[in-house]
Amino acid sequence: MSYNYCKDHRSGITYVYEMEKSIDGSTGEIKTVRRLVGKLDEEGNVVPTSGRRGRLPKKQTSGNIKGVDAREVKRLKEENEDLRNTVTALQKSQKEIIKGLESLLALAGQQVPRKRVGKARR
Repeated sequence: MSYNYCKDHRSGITYVYEMEKSIDGSTGEIKTVRRLVGKLDEEGNVVPTSGRRGRLPKKQTSGNIKGVDAREVKRLKEENEDLRNTVTALQKSQKEIIKGLESLLALAGQQVPRKRVGKARR
């Protein structure tokens, strides 16, 4: 394992990368993996960075989303699942009704209109 120092000429910041080489077992080629360790400060010390292109690292939360109670989130997820099941059941019954109407029209000798029924277009 070695370290590579790369200077960004636009900003003047020197970044430190950890270089690791390994041999790919299937192809036999040498693969190089480069991982950002940090950047150098004025004294030459390595300052760790998150490696997320200037974004701050995500903070660990206790599961609450902006003050929403975990019970409320669970209730909403259950309600969402119930609504999805209801929509699926309604779509199945809609298809059965359309098949019944098509068979009635076929018995009456009329042409069955072919119109797309299902998800609405946006």
